[in-house]
Amino acid sequence: IVSKKAFSKKRIEALKNNYGASYKIMKKKFVSDATDFSFMVSSLDNAINYTAEPEQGIPRSAKVSASSFPIDVIDNSGEIIKYIFNIKVW
Repeated sequence: IVSKKAFSKKRIEALKNNYGASYKIMKKKFVSDATDFSFMVSSLDNAINYTAEPEQGIPRSAKVSASSFPIDVIDNSGEIIKYIFNIKVW
């Protein structure tokens, strides 16, 4: 038996859409209270599909750490598509 972890397209859209309204809850879940974060999901050809960051952007004086990793996303038709998930913390 082979198993894989995958994200649903709907879940990624919900994370993006709820980023502003649920930021404090998401922050507790994903990063420490001492840091802020943003994320981006892009296709393998670097086209940005989803992005979520503060309205005011990342402060110029912030020291930003970023990490990217491949993810599988299941679209609405059940097809699995490769994407890159990038998270920035500062």
